[in-house]
Amino acid sequence: NPHSATIAIRGTQETVFPFGLVSILNNHTVTVNANQTASNVTVELGGVLTVNSGNSLSIAENAKLILAGQANISGTLSIADASTEGLVIEDGGSLIGNVSRAATLNRNLSLANWHTISSPLSGMTILGSEFAPWNGSVLDPGYDFYFFDEGVAFNVDNWYPWINLRHSGSVPNASFETQFVAAKGYLVYYTSSPADGSFSFKGNLNAGDKSIPLGLTPANPASIEGWNLIGNPFPSGFDWAAAMADNTTATEDVFAYVCDDSIDQYDPVEDFVAPNQGFFVKAEAEVGFSFKDQFRAHGGTFLKNNTPADVLSFELNHANGSDMASLRLKEGTAFERDRQDALKLYSFSPGMPQLYFFTSDQVKVAISSVPEINSETSFSLGLSTPVAGEYTLSVNELSGMFQSEPIFLRDLLTGAEQNLQQTPEYTFQAQEGTDQERFIITFAQTTHVPVTGESLVNIYTWGQTLYVNFSEEGANRLLQLYDLGGRLVFSQTLDHGTSHALQMKLEQGMYLVRIQSPKSVTTKRVFVR
Repeated sequence: NPHSATIAIRGTQETVFPFGLVSILNNHTVTVNANQTASNVTVELGGVLTVNSGNSLSIAENAKLILAGQANISGTLSIADASTEGLVIEDGGSLIGNVSRAATLNRNLSLANWHTISSPLSGMTILGSEFAPWNGSVLDPGYDFYFFDEGVAFNVDNWYPWINLRHSGSVPNASFETQFVAAKGYLVYYTSSPADGSFSFKGNLNAGDKSIPLGLTPANPASIEGWNLIGNPFPSGFDWAAAMADNTTATEDVFAYVCDDSIDQYDPVEDFVAPNQGFFVKAEAEVGFSFKDQFRAHGGTFLKNNTPADVLSFELNHANGSDMASLRLKEGTAFERDRQDALKLYSFSPGMPQLYFFTSDQVKVAISSVPEINSETSFSLGLSTPVAGEYTLSVNELSGMFQSEPIFLRDLLTGAEQNLQQTPEYTFQAQEGTDQERFIITFAQTTHVPVTGESLVNIYTWGQTLYVNFSEEGANRLLQLYDLGGRLVFSQTLDHGTSHALQMKLEQGMYLVRIQSPKSVTTKRVFVR
């Protein structure tokens, strides 16, 4: 449009910019294969600017490059305005190349949610920035700002190992680091911001490999030991899968644990990490972790994973929020916890429901990767319900082999069984404070026994002992124990009395207790260790 002195480049172009002002639109690419000069250049979301090796793009005086899409700079990018306003990378923009000049990077953060962030810049002071407002004497009360120090002794009264920017109230913590540290993650929460959730990093772009030490302190509780809050140090996405393939010894698993503000839960990411995204990793050793420049990539729309081929994913919903847990088939994995299983991290918000699978060695995981499924395999699904009320468990995703398999859910509390292929939602009641195994997922229907009203106080196991407590005396009660394949493995008639302790010699696993009396039949699932 020469009348407005703006060229909207459509398609792939390798020409000079005769009118000086350039807009690269969504789904369009501009490739620079010569030495070019332009004034203001805008790369819209979905647009791509490429400067090939041996060529250059020069931005004139009093002009800038605004990047909301992607830029690949193998050649030279020269911007006359050397300030942070000469290069502006919008939220969602991504730049790859050896560009280490001053820049502004904008990041949108929703208010009243926790976020994990990381700076793509060097030399940026924290205190007094938009991320940590300070007028020189008192801190703005509308935010929280922390880093995580795995090596600090746990102290719940002082929030350790979370290190607070605030010493107390509006007084800054004098020992808090002055500038953002490359490849380090930070936890932030805002009730207000300068521009309704828009924040800006301002400084010199990081370029080249960046490393950060990983802590592993055995003296700390298991919930802290080995956990490190790090972050993508680049103004581009980062290929986390490639980094994990390159370094298989630094971390306990292949996941980057990102705080997903859209659902207020952690999301285990294993493909791309977004620009300026902070995340947790679980250290396998006390070593340095390197973010190699070669693994920079365009990708990592915040928290977006590629979908594996064979996935069965569940979603737990309540009025307070939701959570997800997934079972997937992956060659080379095990039923015990391994590097392909994502540990379960609980939300920062105490009222959020939590959902997780148990591995065969009883580790809680958000993603359980297993080598196979068949009519003999079963998987335990646990939940945490901070408040009492009605919950709904539903199939969120069904792909690959799971689409053709029969899938059954068994409620261990009520004994109810449901075919999830026919009815993918199950609504149930849960008590406040529940945090336990509640469901069994199988791929063949278990032996069905009707559930009626025998008045039981409790049925539970401790080791190889099965405890049965009735609320009243009774006679001629037949107790039978079945494995998940429907085979009878234990049977005994209970004598008079209300309390019984039965010794067993069984393999570890889930079993169905069936008690038949002259008046009723009762069933319940128990786990034998």
